[in-house]
Amino acid sequence: MPTENLQLLCKQLTEIKKDIDQYCAFDNKNGFYRKFVFWVIKTWGKAYYYETKVINSGYDVSCYPKSTSFQLKDKVMKYADFINANTGQTEVTNNSGAGIICETFESELYNVFSDTCLEFVEQEITVRNLILPEEYSNSYDSLSELIFSGDIDYDKHPDFYDICDAIQSEYGLLGYKISPYLCEISSFEEAKGVWKNHPLANLTLSDFKNMALVSTKA
Repeated sequence: MPTENLQLLCKQLTEIKKDIDQYCAFDNKNGFYRKFVFWVIKTWGKAYYYETKVINSGYDVSCYPKSTSFQLKDKVMKYADFINANTGQTEVTNNSGAGIICETFESELYNVFSDTCLEFVEQEITVRNLILPEEYSNSYDSLSELIFSGDIDYDKHPDFYDICDAIQSEYGLLGYKISPYLCEISSFEEAKGVWKNHPLANLTLSDFKNMALVSTKA
């Protein structure tokens, strides 16, 4: 792709970045926030409650889900506890001293967020009629796939790298712009169920249902 065409592509991607920033902004109740609210209602309302079984093998500590007959909505009353609740699945961790851990609904939300953002970017690419640079066509099937791959040569195309890296790091898998929607356990007090000054932490399932009603009427 000629340099001038790549510069135009970077300009268009910068505009897409501005659009997705607005779409995912926590104060934009008609953007990703709306989809988030409906996901919380559906997931919290239908999931089962799992206890966590801790096993110390002597060389690492692992956690496993233990099924119960309870529904999550009957055991978990606040959003902070819901998003950190056990889904019934496990994950492998690379942390020293930790083996298997229980997957939480935070992990599911990361997937919802990244999938939604990928779809948003793909729609914008289609509307703007943007194409994959020819030099990447042997390795990638689409421009969106390239953007979220993190596989762009900075030395050859620094501006293209910068805008794609910004989109990928903020809105790709584990994108950090999801952070306002999480209640991350980062201290002992939070682990006990105290999330200070977080706007979602103490909301109930009923609160989310009311939010959905307001969103539908808007």
